[in-house]
Amino acid sequence: MSEHEAKTKMRPTQSSPRGPKSCTSERQVKTRAWLARVQPSQEPTQSRVEELCEFVDRYLHGSPYQLIADAMVRNDEIPRHADVRRRYQRRKEAWERRKARSGEPIALTPEVRNQIVEIVQTTWDDSRRGPYWSEIREATGWDSWQTQDILQRLKATGVVDFNRLSGSMNLPSQQPVDLDPPSLNPKT
Repeated sequence: MSEHEAKTKMRPTQSSPRGPKSCTSERQVKTRAWLARVQPSQEPTQSRVEELCEFVDRYLHGSPYQLIADAMVRNDEIPRHADVRRRYQRRKEAWERRKARSGEPIALTPEVRNQIVEIVQTTWDDSRRGPYWSEIREATGWDSWQTQDILQRLKATGVVDFNRLSGSMNLPSQQPVDLDPPSLNPKT
């Protein structure tokens, strides 16, 4: 027996990254648990379990690849590695396109300042929350980098204030609405 044959014989087929993994009862249990997690309202059929058996532990739990594989299983697709990798790459490229700087920085003019103040005030008057950055982006026609840049500069100059919470943008002269006023909930 050659050295290569000895190494190949010692390696179980289940650990082979390229070859199909056998559908043992342990893998079937894991596959059923996976299907119950991503499709809780459906009872998995034996044929679907066998179909997905080789993919059950291929991706690291919580990774972007696992999230894509879960979505594919929800859509009754087979999460083959090449397909998952291709979808991940497309999502990554789309994210990079959205985040790319497509325009020049916006000059902080009184007109820009007044436009943002008006958007913030109107949103507070209409919906009792601050505007989302995407709403400002749509109203002004700026890309996401330009919007972030101008809002950070307006915050630094004290024109607007916001934190990490969505809809938290307000004008410093405007106090955010306290949805849990202390007078209604006395401390005991």
